[in-house]
Amino acid sequence: MLFPAIFQNQPTSLSGGMEHDVTGADINPQSHTINYKMPEMGRVMIRIGIQGGPLMNQLIDWKPRVKGLITEYWNGKDKDNPADIFSHPRFKMIIVYFTLPENSVIAFGNKSENYRSYKKNFASERPVKPERTRSDTASPSTTPCQEPQIIHQL
Repeated sequence: MLFPAIFQNQPTSLSGGMEHDVTGADINPQSHTINYKMPEMGRVMIRIGIQGGPLMNQLIDWKPRVKGLITEYWNGKDKDNPADIFSHPRFKMIIVYFTLPENSVIAFGNKSENYRSYKKNFASERPVKPERTRSDTASPSTTPCQEPQIIHQL
């Protein structure tokens, strides 16, 4: 399959967005950690609950993670902390991720503002394109092309 030239050599257009499951994770109740391996960069979601029952905690909500061994911290309890769901006989944990485009960069360190509020504030500070009024006189660059003439051959 050939792609138009505009999409060639653009990793953002041709990579990322694939959903995958992480099937192997080690939970250590003594150190309160969940360790898993990411085969590539992605946005991760970890849900914890009771199989056939309710979702008790969404530990990670589509946060970006790098390729390699990842450690998440969890105390083994539900979101409000009263129930110890790790020791429940039908404990269930699901780890899912969406791949990021090949040229993605993950930055860490900003604890004061989340991405959604940053994006909202960033958009409000951007200059707004001024409204243009239409003129009745058309410039040569905006003059419509003439209709093509149809030539009949005998």
